[in-house]
Amino acid sequence: MEILFGQHFDQGYYLDYSLPENQHIFNRQIVGPLGLLNLLERDLGLMGKYLQSLDRRVLYQGMLTSYINEHPGNLFERSFACDPDGVTGELLRYRDQLILAGIKAISGAIVKGPITYAGGSIEGPDQIFSFQGNLRVNNIRSREDISKVLGRVYFGASIWREMCLVGHWIGEAILLRWAELVHEFSAKSIPIATILSQLLKTPEVSRDVAVAKSIYTNLGTLTCVWSNKFLSGSRFDVDHIIPFSLWHNNDLWNLVPSDQMVNNRKRDKIITRETLHNCEDRIVYYWQMQNDANPERFQNEVSRTLLGSQIPRINWEKPTLAALAEAVELVAIQRGVERWSPYSANQ
Repeated sequence: MEILFGQHFDQGYYLDYSLPENQHIFNRQIVGPLGLLNLLERDLGLMGKYLQSLDRRVLYQGMLTSYINEHPGNLFERSFACDPDGVTGELLRYRDQLILAGIKAISGAIVKGPITYAGGSIEGPDQIFSFQGNLRVNNIRSREDISKVLGRVYFGASIWREMCLVGHWIGEAILLRWAELVHEFSAKSIPIATILSQLLKTPEVSRDVAVAKSIYTNLGTLTCVWSNKFLSGSRFDVDHIIPFSLWHNNDLWNLVPSDQMVNNRKRDKIITRETLHNCEDRIVYYWQMQNDANPERFQNEVSRTLLGSQIPRINWEKPTLAALAEAVELVAIQRGVERWSPYSANQ
């Protein structure tokens, strides 16, 4: 994959598609610092669900309500009963400050440790990483603030490719070493197996397709994105282009209407490159419908998890399709799963 990197590409870029060199953009990503971070998250399987400020407060208030019900007589119960919104906001602010303190400490430890000494020579030719920018962040309201305010770590493209290939092994090695350290810190009172069981817990991410289902139902006339069969009423499935079992991603761009029998045959398989090419007109049509119905969410999700940079204001379909093709091939290679086509005789 070719990466075109620029410090300001996160804010958007213009690509002249009339030029011959821009006619074939498969296997190319145009990213800024935040876009590169998103690429690493995607390729290493580190995607998570990021909430807007209002959503965070609503969710946190629900968690506080549950805590008060389970632990009556706690410190903030009476205040919460008088002003639940205010108490929620204040406690969430304290929580963010604690996280911020942790981020500062972690960023300092990373730079003063492996970034400085990895490679065996502090300033010699064997230096693997380099660092530029700040070690501290004074205010954080979102994940984007971290990448914008903190400094940046730089390393070679060859290392990035290796991380994509062996990232899961690196993650497992880190977890095992961390479990061993905690075991030692606890004077060996906590078994390593117990620590690993806690470290390996992952948040439950459900298949949330309700918004996409509602948008497609309101369109009236639908055809299956894979087979082009007509779909009647609400009797259709919302399929994940990249299967949910392989990438827990409920972004609107990944959700398309499918015939129930066709979707059942596809299941957790990855579509072939030919299938994507043959179905791209229908995929783009449904993307346009999603963008018309919910532009803010659709554009944010395309920018964050697919393009890795700000979605172009016009002619966004072509680079988005190219990024989807790249993501499909990358997942197929990394996970080694079966490919699927509705045109195969055995399908």
